[in-house]
Amino acid sequence: LSHCPLWIFEFKPYVVAAGGRNVELSPHDVYPMGPQRMCRLLLRMNCLVAATLVVLAYEPVIAEEKARMSPRDFVEQYEAALATQDWTVVAPLISEEARVVFSDGSLHGGKDAIRTAYQRNFAAIKNEDYGIENVHWLIETSDSAAYMFDFYWSGIVHGSEASGSGRGIAVLARKDDRWVLVAEQLGPRPKP
Repeated sequence: LSHCPLWIFEFKPYVVAAGGRNVELSPHDVYPMGPQRMCRLLLRMNCLVAATLVVLAYEPVIAEEKARMSPRDFVEQYEAALATQDWTVVAPLISEEARVVFSDGSLHGGKDAIRTAYQRNFAAIKNEDYGIENVHWLIETSDSAAYMFDFYWSGIVHGSEASGSGRGIAVLARKDDRWVLVAEQLGPRPKP
């Protein structure tokens, strides 16, 4: 790295040697540039090792940003997680005590029952396209939130194309610096 004008030696939080002098940067000084932009800059200066270290150094900053996620961020994560049809991706977003009511009226109380119901749906619907839209916030505080939404899905069920849609209401709670679903009720869209 002797030909590189910018070296990263350690990350407490960041100590950068630039032009023979040390400059200490906090994660908040560096974070606005973003890891991708910072890495591109370092790579243009032939600093492959430094660029790799920047990515590693950003992990605590990314974790810190996740802790500050809003209920609105939760909705995006939940939609994306359900679209994966993978319970291991959905599970961290569900409270242990959650209760979910499906459109058919079935109640699934507790995370284990919700897992069973979701996995049954994931297995039944192949190549699912799932989405949430028209989110309307009913309440949003520092510890809880509730919203109404429209949902839709399409996929292959028993070898044939199928689809559905409806409306839902969800309640979120902040637990251990993250947002989790504590209640959700799904139902049909109203008839025109």
